[in-house]
Amino acid sequence: MFATIQMSLQDAQGQLATAQAQLQTVLGEIDSENATNKSTLDGLNAQRSPLVAQIGYFGAQSSSGQYMSAADAATRFAAAQTALANLNTSIASENARHAGVIGPLTAQRLALQAQIQFLSSQVQKNVDGISVSITPEPNSVSANGVVTFTATVEGDLANAGVTWSLSSVPPFAMAGPGALSNQSPTSVTYTAPASGPGTGLPITVTATSVSWPEKSAWVSFIID
Repeated sequence: MFATIQMSLQDAQGQLATAQAQLQTVLGEIDSENATNKSTLDGLNAQRSPLVAQIGYFGAQSSSGQYMSAADAATRFAAAQTALANLNTSIASENARHAGVIGPLTAQRLALQAQIQFLSSQVQKNVDGISVSITPEPNSVSANGVVTFTATVEGDLANAGVTWSLSSVPPFAMAGPGALSNQSPTSVTYTAPASGPGTGLPITVTATSVSWPEKSAWVSFIID
């Protein structure tokens, strides 16, 4: 039903959101149509019992003539039978109308559910295939030193790259944990402070996938 090639995460997520919204619309239309059908049939069926009772009563009266003339009872009996036949026709017509509406809506629902299943698998394939790595991975950086870090995102069909962040364990030295500059989706320049945040306390540079923010990599080092 669907192509077997892998879609980019952005395409899969965008189409998945659209299909989910469309499914909610169709489900709402199905609920509305079912409610309309039920209300209509309830109203029609409410007329059935009185007509059936009339047919029984007037049928008996047309034979016995106990409370009305046989001719009058026969006329009313025939009218009740006609009304019941018309009621049955109205019920059949409503059922046919409902089937004509609910059938296409159900087909849309099934198609959208299949599409959502496919797109969800495409999203998961992208997520499972994404991994982030950073190079180099120094254990330490000299005070005032400069290092260019490069990030690689495997499995990112959109080639969206990463965002960069810098953190350190308090307390910071007066110079702070250093600075990031020249940031791009694939690399960043780190400039170390004049001194570290404390003896043996690490500074961390993190690269986070743009396509899937839960995927990231980091490198931690001290300032020597």
